Amino acid sequence: MKQHDFGRIEPESLQPGSGVTQQPEGCQGVLGVCEDRGPGCHGEELEEGGAKNTDHKTTGGDKDRHPVDSAGLFSFMTFHWLTPLAVHARRKGRLLLDDVWPVSQQEGCHANSLRLASLWEDERRSKGSDASLCSVVWSFCRARLLLSILCLTVTQLAGFSGPAFVVKRLLEYTQQTQPDLGYGLLLVLGVLTTELVRSWSLALTWALNYRTGSRLRGAILSLAFSKILKLRSIRDKTVGQLVNMCSSDGQRMFDAAAVGSLLAGGPLVAVLGVVYNLFILGPTSLLGSAVFILFYPTMVRTTLNHHTQPYHGIRGEEQRILELTGYFQSITVGVAPIVVVIASVATFSAHMLLGYDLTAAQAFTVVTVFNAMTFALKVTPFSVKSLSEAAVAVDRFKSLFLMAEVDSVSALPSDSQVAVEMCGASLAWDGGGQSAQPSPCVRTTGGHRHKSNLDPLNQYSEDQIWDALQRSHMKECVSQLPLKLQSEVLENGENFSVGERQLLCVARALLRQCKETIRTSFQHCTTLTIAHRLTSVLTADRVMVLNQGQVAEFDEPSKLLANENSRLRSMLVAMETKVSVRG
Repeated sequence: MKQHDFGRIEPESLQPGSGVTQQPEGCQGVLGVCEDRGPGCHGEELEEGGAKNTDHKTTGGDKDRHPVDSAGLFSFMTFHWLTPLAVHARRKGRLLLDDVWPVSQQEGCHANSLRLASLWEDERRSKGSDASLCSVVWSFCRARLLLSILCLTVTQLAGFSGPAFVVKRLLEYTQQTQPDLGYGLLLVLGVLTTELVRSWSLALTWALNYRTGSRLRGAILSLAFSKILKLRSIRDKTVGQLVNMCSSDGQRMFDAAAVGSLLAGGPLVAVLGVVYNLFILGPTSLLGSAVFILFYPTMVRTTLNHHTQPYHGIRGEEQRILELTGYFQSITVGVAPIVVVIASVATFSAHMLLGYDLTAAQAFTVVTVFNAMTFALKVTPFSVKSLSEAAVAVDRFKSLFLMAEVDSVSALPSDSQVAVEMCGASLAWDGGGQSAQPSPCVRTTGGHRHKSNLDPLNQYSEDQIWDALQRSHMKECVSQLPLKLQSEVLENGENFSVGERQLLCVARALLRQCKETIRTSFQHCTTLTIAHRLTSVLTADRVMVLNQGQVAEFDEPSKLLANENSRLRSMLVAMETKVSVRG
């Protein structure tokens, strides 16, 4: 980290005044619109959504700083910097938005997005299209995550040392005939110290992770927002995908930074627990450790096999994965306390059956060590889930960041009387220069009318067009438009819903009689039809049925339908049964 986040806190400063941020020259044009659409152009605007109440007075320090930015180590670790806000809420009985501090400058999206954009540009310059956004995110969070893992390691060591050494000595001390009071007090102080170190270091881990997650989420969302403003076109992405990316995927990045690093503490405490129990009880402790570690996958497999027997067919693989995820999470959360009991009973039973002695100090020590080991299995599912979801979100952000941008205008026209000036411009449109036929009617460039969109070559009369619209159930929708068939269809059909766009495509197909064209004009040609509607291929000469990439059947439709073991026949029967049930 280039700058520490710890310092001193002003308890009386509840509402720092919001300073006025000067925008760089050239960021605003003559109309007051931001022309420099760089990663940090809109950062300050996004950060102005905090408190605007200036009634609270500050007593010292920089008024623009959030209390957490000037908090000391102890205050940051124990969240003491929130005490003034809690006292203020206690006195007023409620908290309003104006009572909360503005966004911290350290967590603001402006500076963080600039840093993330710089790292991303360096990655793209060095690797081109093979640039890894995961590496960029790791570089962005590396220092704070390593510090968080260090604090988590201290937490695990303190949580393990207390039961393994101090509690064991304390139990042995209670069995002494002539106890030493000073030694006993020292052991009690040791238990208190290990618990304080464990709880405070864990709190520091969470504090670091939350701030890291806030910075990462603000940076990547601000960078995505700036990228969307500079896109030439959204191409194969929809508005809904972009909205989900800026909402759900941003939260997944926060969760990965907040919870993902906790995965590093699991193997450490598990290895320490197994080794220590082996040292205390000998080889019999391995039975309890094995039960402790293998309990979760055994229960998941048993439950899953019991419930997946009736389910086969459509989306079987998807259902299997969803069930596996659900059972794993449910069992992990609900059965965690039982694992310690089962592992302890198995260990002590095997130890006693083999004729070994078992003291109270050994028994209680092993149980407390098992309790310390539960942290690994409790945290692992949530950490793995957050990291796996973040990996998918990173791929989505990367696909957005690699999309083509529009070159921004950096200079005003040379003539003050000219509003728009183009010098040496190159004009193009999506799909230009390609030999493929343009995709459905609503995917054409804006400015087309309904008539020219459905009948671009002017081959049909208006009566035929209205008949096609009526057969596709779009006649009423088009007739309600002010200009009827002369109404404009915007780019990508934005003035129609998704369903209405599909119905317009159906109207265009009905108007052109696509099936008749294929059957008559191309009857002497080999026609390949890839279809998911079985009725559309029943008139073909031959039908090929694929199953998991392999050819399962290849014959005439009549012969396949006559075969009772045919996959085509079974699918057709299932489809007809489904339709009849719905009807």
